[in-house]
Amino acid sequence: MAFLPPNEFSDSMLAMGASLGVSAGMAMSLEDKVIAMVGDSTLYHAALPGIVNLIHHNSNVTLFVLDNSVTAMTGQQFNPNSPFNAGGHPARKINMEKMFEALGADSVTIIDPYETRDCIAPIKKAIEADGFNVIISRRECALYGDRLKKEAGEKIIPSENVKDTCRSIYACVKDFYCPAITIDEADGKMVIQQDLCDGCLECRQVCPVDAPQHMEVEK
Repeated sequence: MAFLPPNEFSDSMLAMGASLGVSAGMAMSLEDKVIAMVGDSTLYHAALPGIVNLIHHNSNVTLFVLDNSVTAMTGQQFNPNSPFNAGGHPARKINMEKMFEALGADSVTIIDPYETRDCIAPIKKAIEADGFNVIISRRECALYGDRLKKEAGEKIIPSENVKDTCRSIYACVKDFYCPAITIDEADGKMVIQQDLCDGCLECRQVCPVDAPQHMEVEK
């Protein structure tokens, strides 16, 4: 959840699934808008009672669900948001957006986090709206997606930073938080570690000068 420095993305982190219960209390005591985050597996594991409580009390909270189709933090296990059960057999996937609508959420919006610039407007709208509003950020876990590509024999082409174009603005570091991005201490330019990069090129979307690009790969 990028809680620790240098990212400090959130103000409070208590326990797995606690964001909804904590948000309910904060919404009753604060004038500021409260924003909660939860992963898709934790949503079904521990967050549903908190969501019911928020809707029941008409709480002014925006919820971000990080929907990546698997339990990414513990090794990409399947969960009720996956089309397979824990044993890898076909199972009935829960329709998350219909569930929120049935519970009475004021709005449910689905975004693709890989379309960074297109996400800004719907996120602002959900945060500024009154009531309980849900943003579902839907994109498969990068590690899980890479594994599927490798199993299918697809080549993963990593990205690289064109140093002649890079102006050391560091938007890719300050606003993106990709673990594949580091800084070359010799020249202060951004460097993409190819062994960690999966070539999504999201860093290019936040770069004002479009310095990152796919590497040239010999066929």
